[in-house]
Amino acid sequence: LSKEKITFINEATTIFIIPYEDISSAVNKSKLLQSKGFLVTAIRPPTVSFPRLRICITAKHSQEELENLSNCLL
Repeated sequence: LSKEKITFINEATTIFIIPYEDISSAVNKSKLLQSKGFLVTAIRPPTVSFPRLRICITAKHSQEELENLSNCLL
């Protein structure tokens, strides 16, 4: 995997938040992920204080799916 880092915000839940500085970056990444088969939504102000991707991970996700997601996020 790449050495590039992804910042996650997580408070001991299965929901991972990736913050973005601007709305268009979050929306564009969400669209890219959806085109790759991932259901990841961009949450935008005024619903939240800053743009973000919301990712829910469960025990049903395979290691391969998580690796593919990780590669798409970078």
